[in-house]
Amino acid sequence: MANLEPVVTWIHGENKKDKEITGVFDFGRVDADKSSAIEIFFLWNNYGGLVDVPKMEDVTITTRDLSGGDGTSPLSPVEAVKDNWMQVRIDSLTETAFTPIGRGGQGTVNPSGVKAMGTKGQTKNVNADTATAWTANKTLNLEEYIKPTVENGFVYKVTQAGVGGDTEPTWLLTEGLIVNDGTAVLTAVPIMKTPADNEILGLANNTQNDGTGAENAQGNFVQFSTKAVVPASASTGKNRGNYRVSFRFV
Repeated sequence: MANLEPVVTWIHGENKKDKEITGVFDFGRVDADKSSAIEIFFLWNNYGGLVDVPKMEDVTITTRDLSGGDGTSPLSPVEAVKDNWMQVRIDSLTETAFTPIGRGGQGTVNPSGVKAMGTKGQTKNVNADTATAWTANKTLNLEEYIKPTVENGFVYKVTQAGVGGDTEPTWLLTEGLIVNDGTAVLTAVPIMKTPADNEILGLANNTQNDGTGAENAQGNFVQFSTKAVVPASASTGKNRGNYRVSFRFV
Protein backbone atom coordinates (compact mmCIF):
# COMPACT_ATOMS: atom_id res chain seq x y z
CA MET A 1 0.00 0.00 0.00
CA ALA A 2 1.32 3.47 -0.85
CA ASN A 3 2.22 5.83 1.98
CA LEU A 4 -0.57 8.31 2.58
CA GLU A 5 1.55 10.98 4.28
CA PRO A 6 5.05 12.45 4.08
CA VAL A 7 7.94 10.57 5.69
CA VAL A 8 9.89 13.20 7.63
CA THR A 9 13.51 12.78 8.72
CA TRP A 10 15.72 15.24 10.62
CA ILE A 11 19.46 15.02 9.95
CA HIS A 12 22.29 17.00 11.55
CA GLY A 13 25.65 18.02 10.17
CA GLU A 14 26.17 15.73 7.20
CA ASN A 15 23.45 14.71 4.77
CA LYS A 16 23.58 11.04 5.72
CA LYS A 17 20.93 8.77 7.22
CA ASP A 18 23.25 7.72 10.04
CA LYS A 19 23.23 11.37 11.18
CA GLU A 20 19.47 11.23 11.77
CA ILE A 21 18.27 12.89 14.97
CA THR A 22 15.94 10.68 16.96
CA GLY A 23 16.27 12.31 20.38
CA VAL A 24 17.31 15.57 22.04
CA PHE A 25 19.81 17.87 20.35
CA ASP A 26 22.01 19.90 22.72
CA PHE A 27 23.28 23.29 21.55
CA GLY A 28 25.59 23.33 24.55
CA ARG A 29 26.41 26.25 26.78
CA VAL A 30 26.07 29.75 25.34
CA ASP A 31 27.06 32.73 27.47
CA ALA A 32 24.96 35.88 27.67
CA ASP A 33 25.69 38.42 24.94
CA LYS A 34 27.15 35.64 22.76
CA SER A 35 26.08 33.47 19.82
CA SER A 36 26.26 29.71 19.64
CA ALA A 37 28.07 27.83 16.93
CA ILE A 38 26.13 27.54 13.67
CA GLU A 39 24.53 24.12 13.28
CA ILE A 40 23.42 22.69 9.92
CA PHE A 41 20.31 20.54 9.56
CA PHE A 42 18.58 18.73 6.72
CA LEU A 43 14.82 18.24 6.79
CA TRP A 44 13.90 15.37 4.45
CA ASN A 45 10.73 14.00 2.98
CA ASN A 46 11.08 10.35 1.94
CA TYR A 47 14.82 9.80 2.39
CA GLY A 48 15.73 6.90 0.11
CA GLY A 49 12.07 6.00 -0.34
CA LEU A 50 11.31 3.44 -3.03
CA VAL A 51 7.86 4.86 -3.82
CA ASP A 52 6.43 8.37 -3.94
CA VAL A 53 4.79 9.90 -0.87
CA PRO A 54 2.81 13.17 -0.68
CA LYS A 55 4.79 16.39 -0.89
CA MET A 56 4.95 18.78 2.06
CA GLU A 57 3.30 22.12 1.29
CA ASP A 58 3.35 25.51 3.04
CA VAL A 59 6.36 24.43 5.10
CA THR A 60 7.34 26.72 7.99
CA ILE A 61 9.59 26.53 11.04
CA THR A 62 9.44 28.16 14.48
CA THR A 63 10.31 27.29 18.08
CA ARG A 64 8.00 26.34 20.91
CA ASP A 65 8.37 25.30 24.54
CA LEU A 66 7.93 21.66 25.48
CA SER A 67 4.19 22.11 26.03
CA GLY A 68 3.77 23.69 22.60
CA GLY A 69 3.50 27.24 23.92
CA ASP A 70 5.30 30.46 23.10
CA GLY A 71 7.62 30.34 26.12
CA THR A 72 5.62 32.74 28.29
CA SER A 73 4.13 30.20 30.73
CA PRO A 74 4.70 31.57 34.29
CA LEU A 75 5.27 28.02 35.55
CA SER A 76 8.02 27.21 33.04
CA PRO A 77 9.11 30.23 30.99
CA VAL A 78 11.52 29.57 28.12
CA GLU A 79 13.45 32.69 27.23
CA ALA A 80 14.85 31.18 24.02
CA VAL A 81 11.32 30.91 22.64
CA LYS A 82 9.76 33.95 24.30
CA ASP A 83 12.57 36.30 23.28
CA ASN A 84 13.31 34.82 19.84
CA TRP A 85 16.89 33.71 20.50
CA MET A 86 16.95 31.05 17.78
CA GLN A 87 17.74 32.19 14.26
CA VAL A 88 17.59 30.28 10.97
CA ARG A 89 18.92 30.68 7.43
CA ILE A 90 17.50 28.55 4.64
CA ASP A 91 20.60 27.45 2.74
CA SER A 92 18.64 25.53 0.10
CA LEU A 93 17.08 28.88 -0.87
CA THR A 94 20.58 30.45 -1.03
CA GLU A 95 19.73 32.83 1.80
CA THR A 96 22.59 34.78 3.36
CA ALA A 97 20.88 36.36 6.39
CA PHE A 98 19.54 34.75 9.56
CA THR A 99 15.94 35.33 10.71
CA PRO A 100 14.83 35.12 14.38
CA ILE A 101 12.05 32.64 15.10
CA GLY A 102 9.95 31.89 18.17
CA ARG A 103 7.25 33.95 19.80
CA GLY A 104 7.70 36.91 17.47
CA GLY A 105 5.75 39.94 18.62
CA GLN A 106 5.06 43.54 17.73
CA GLY A 107 8.21 45.54 17.10
CA THR A 108 10.44 42.51 16.58
CA VAL A 109 12.45 41.75 13.44
CA ASN A 110 10.07 38.90 12.57
CA PRO A 111 6.67 39.66 14.16
CA SER A 112 5.13 36.31 13.20
CA GLY A 113 7.99 34.35 14.76
CA VAL A 114 7.63 31.92 11.84
CA LYS A 115 9.96 31.33 8.89
CA ALA A 116 9.00 29.84 5.52
CA MET A 117 11.13 26.93 4.31
CA GLY A 118 11.79 25.53 0.85
CA THR A 119 14.41 24.56 -1.70
CA LYS A 120 15.54 25.49 -5.18
CA GLY A 121 16.81 21.94 -5.65
CA GLN A 122 15.45 19.39 -8.10
CA THR A 123 14.73 15.67 -7.83
CA LYS A 124 15.47 13.33 -10.70
CA ASN A 125 12.88 10.69 -11.56
CA VAL A 126 14.28 7.31 -10.52
CA ASN A 127 13.04 5.70 -13.74
CA ALA A 128 14.78 8.13 -16.09
CA ASP A 129 18.01 6.15 -16.46
CA THR A 130 16.30 2.80 -17.03
CA ALA A 131 13.53 3.97 -19.37
CA THR A 132 13.42 2.08 -22.68
CA ALA A 133 13.91 4.03 -25.89
CA TRP A 134 10.81 4.09 -28.10
CA THR A 135 10.69 1.55 -30.93
CA ALA A 136 7.91 0.79 -33.39
CA ASN A 137 5.26 -1.85 -32.69
CA LYS A 138 6.63 -2.65 -29.23
CA THR A 139 4.54 -4.40 -26.60
CA LEU A 140 4.20 -1.90 -23.78
CA ASN A 141 3.59 -3.22 -20.29
CA LEU A 142 1.75 -1.44 -17.51
CA GLU A 143 3.99 0.96 -15.50
CA GLU A 144 6.90 0.56 -17.94
CA TYR A 145 8.77 3.78 -18.74
CA ILE A 146 9.52 4.85 -22.30
CA LYS A 147 11.79 7.66 -23.49
CA PRO A 148 11.66 9.43 -26.87
CA THR A 149 14.35 8.76 -29.44
CA VAL A 150 15.33 12.42 -29.03
CA GLU A 151 15.58 13.52 -25.39
CA ASN A 152 13.06 16.18 -24.38
CA GLY A 153 13.28 16.28 -20.58
CA PHE A 154 10.47 13.77 -20.07
CA VAL A 155 9.90 10.04 -19.76
CA TYR A 156 6.49 8.44 -20.31
CA LYS A 157 4.84 5.95 -17.99
CA VAL A 158 2.62 3.28 -19.52
CA THR A 159 -0.75 3.70 -17.84
CA GLN A 160 -2.64 1.44 -20.24
CA ALA A 161 -0.83 -1.57 -21.66
CA GLY A 162 -0.93 -2.25 -25.37
CA VAL A 163 1.12 -2.38 -28.55
CA GLY A 164 2.85 0.77 -29.73
CA GLY A 165 2.26 2.22 -33.18
CA ASP A 166 4.54 2.09 -36.20
CA THR A 167 5.41 5.80 -36.03
CA GLU A 168 6.75 7.68 -33.02
CA PRO A 169 4.00 9.70 -31.34
CA THR A 170 4.07 13.42 -30.66
CA TRP A 171 5.51 13.67 -27.17
CA LEU A 172 3.64 16.16 -24.99
CA LEU A 173 5.74 18.29 -22.65
CA THR A 174 3.40 18.89 -19.71
CA GLU A 175 3.37 16.66 -16.64
CA GLY A 176 0.33 14.39 -16.52
CA LEU A 177 -0.76 14.77 -20.13
CA ILE A 178 -1.68 11.63 -22.06
CA VAL A 179 0.17 10.35 -25.12
CA ASN A 180 -1.46 7.69 -27.28
CA ASP A 181 0.93 5.17 -28.85
CA GLY A 182 -0.91 2.53 -30.87
CA THR A 183 -3.24 0.81 -28.41
CA ALA A 184 -1.17 1.86 -25.40
CA VAL A 185 -1.59 5.00 -23.32
CA LEU A 186 1.37 6.78 -21.75
CA THR A 187 1.55 9.64 -19.24
CA ALA A 188 4.17 12.40 -19.33
CA VAL A 189 6.57 12.51 -16.37
CA PRO A 190 9.32 15.17 -16.07
CA ILE A 191 12.82 13.80 -15.55
CA MET A 192 13.72 16.67 -13.21
CA LYS A 193 11.14 18.18 -10.89
CA THR A 194 11.46 21.40 -8.88
CA PRO A 195 9.13 22.00 -5.93
CA ALA A 196 7.01 25.11 -5.78
CA ASP A 197 7.64 27.78 -3.12
CA ASN A 198 7.54 26.41 0.45
CA GLU A 199 7.30 22.80 -0.74
CA ILE A 200 9.37 19.67 -0.17
CA LEU A 201 8.80 16.90 -2.69
CA GLY A 202 8.13 13.31 -1.64
CA LEU A 203 9.35 11.57 -4.80
CA ALA A 204 10.99 8.16 -4.77
CA ASN A 205 14.77 8.45 -4.84
CA ASN A 206 17.90 6.32 -4.71
CA THR A 207 19.63 8.09 -1.82
CA GLN A 208 21.75 5.65 0.19
CA ASN A 209 22.37 5.71 3.94
CA ASP A 210 25.84 7.18 3.37
CA GLY A 211 24.33 10.11 1.46
CA THR A 212 25.23 8.83 -2.00
CA GLY A 213 22.56 9.94 -4.46
CA ALA A 214 21.33 12.90 -2.40
CA GLU A 215 22.49 15.19 -5.21
CA ASN A 216 19.68 13.71 -7.34
CA ALA A 217 17.03 14.30 -4.67
CA GLN A 218 17.56 17.94 -3.74
CA GLY A 219 13.87 18.70 -4.21
CA ASN A 220 13.17 16.28 -1.34
CA PHE A 221 14.97 18.15 1.42
CA VAL A 222 15.57 21.56 2.93
CA GLN A 223 19.00 22.48 4.23
CA PHE A 224 19.07 25.17 6.90
CA SER A 225 21.56 26.67 9.33
CA THR A 226 20.63 27.77 12.82
CA LYS A 227 22.19 29.43 15.84
CA ALA A 228 21.21 30.84 19.22
CA VAL A 229 21.85 34.54 19.76
CA VAL A 230 21.69 35.12 23.51
CA PRO A 231 21.15 38.69 24.78
CA ALA A 232 23.09 40.23 27.65
CA SER A 233 19.88 40.23 29.73
CA ALA A 234 19.48 36.43 29.58
CA SER A 235 18.97 34.53 32.83
CA THR A 236 21.17 31.67 33.91
CA GLY A 237 19.78 28.17 33.37
CA LYS A 238 18.72 25.66 30.75
CA ASN A 239 16.30 26.45 27.96
CA ARG A 240 14.41 23.42 26.73
CA GLY A 241 12.27 23.78 23.65
CA ASN A 242 11.41 22.36 20.25
CA TYR A 243 11.83 23.34 16.66
CA ARG A 244 8.37 23.02 15.16
CA VAL A 245 7.94 22.46 11.43
CA SER A 246 4.40 22.86 10.14
CA PHE A 247 3.13 21.75 6.75
CA ARG A 248 0.08 20.42 4.99
CA PHE A 249 -0.31 17.58 2.51
CA VAL A 250 -2.98 16.08 0.33
